[in-house]
Amino acid sequence: MKPVAVLVIGALISFAMSAPASAQAWSERYSVRVPYGDLNLNSDSGADAFLNRLDRAGARTCGDDTDRASLAQRRLSRECAVLFTQKGVVRINHAHVTERYIARGGRMPTVDIASM
Repeated sequence: MKPVAVLVIGALISFAMSAPASAQAWSERYSVRVPYGDLNLNSDSGADAFLNRLDRAGARTCGDDTDRASLAQRRLSRECAVLFTQKGVVRINHAHVTERYIARGGRMPTVDIASM
């Protein structure tokens, strides 16, 4: 992988994660950088460290840390953070990271392919 591509997985998230309703409108989009150039994604510890970074970035981006949020807002924030991490795993497209994500209980999106 190229170091530039490695450092800017934020572009992966630039397709947009929405902030929780309490913080911003759901339609707003922004990007987040999640660096991983210092990690060996082929090792368990490197892949896990990357997933932890994605989880933390998702929690910050989606407002998961707000104490005064209602239960509904917290649920939306958690769903956003889970989707954030899932999209990050899909976007990085690294077999070992995907394997570790699934081993940690993550679920990959289902893709149906139909012939015409």
